[in-house]
Amino acid sequence: MRVKYVVLLCVGLLLLSSYVVSYFGFVTPVHTTVVISPDDNAALYNALSKAQHEILVSVYIFTNKELAQLLVDKAAHNVTVMVLLDGKVKFNEPMAVFLVEHNVTVRVVRSFSHFHAKYVVIDGKVVIVGSHNWSYNAFFKNREVSVVVEDKVLAQRLRALFFEDFAKGDGVMLPPGFEPGSSE
Repeated sequence: MRVKYVVLLCVGLLLLSSYVVSYFGFVTPVHTTVVISPDDNAALYNALSKAQHEILVSVYIFTNKELAQLLVDKAAHNVTVMVLLDGKVKFNEPMAVFLVEHNVTVRVVRSFSHFHAKYVVIDGKVVIVGSHNWSYNAFFKNREVSVVVEDKVLAQRLRALFFEDFAKGDGVMLPPGFEPGSSE
């Protein structure tokens, strides 16, 4: 009889593990997928590829050309793509230029000691959050862990944070004299 209760308790815990208490204190069902680099980045790429309306990216370092091209392709298909970067990280500049040239809105934030937040909000319902910078090393050489979370409440909270930080942004990070479309 004790085994039966232990089994029922375990099944109950498994069922509850697919729910999370949201920011507002009520239980909402969520689906999560773990992204572990360098072993398997597919869930992150898949989530970005499925975006239909909006991709909001907040990241400390962005040098990954493959991810940049994915965002540019989405922007070319009428998905609103916006990126926030740390304005003190100089090697973000070439990527910012590339993205702006391809109709991606980029703002930099300098109002914090480090703008180190690493998250993405997709279509107001999916969030990617974790340790990944958007660099080649982060995806293909480092041990990084992030999660893809399908939760509208969490997505809306981070979307609000994105626009709060966007309002603090110093504008688009571009080299002096740059004109969109003027570089090769």
